[in-house]
Amino acid sequence: MYTLNDIDGITPKEVERQRALWLRKIEAVSKAQGECNKLLNLVFLERATAGLNLDALSINPNKAIAEYLVQSTREHVKKFIVTLT
Repeated sequence: MYTLNDIDGITPKEVERQRALWLRKIEAVSKAQGECNKLLNLVFLERATAGLNLDALSINPNKAIAEYLVQSTREHVKKFIVTLT
């Protein structure tokens, strides 16, 4: 997701479209493989925390979308923690 920071003029709306596409593809693979929902949410949580721990440090903070990417990832981390508890 954080590579979207390299696209000039990208908007939060487009980031969310890309995130939704990514999630749908993973969910489709999970359903095809018969994975359980808890495992899938753990995968999403791991990816989101990795995004905050590594990806967020590698983006250009001067780009307008940078703050949105970090804040929205924090919200996703919270959502997956609540889902798993």
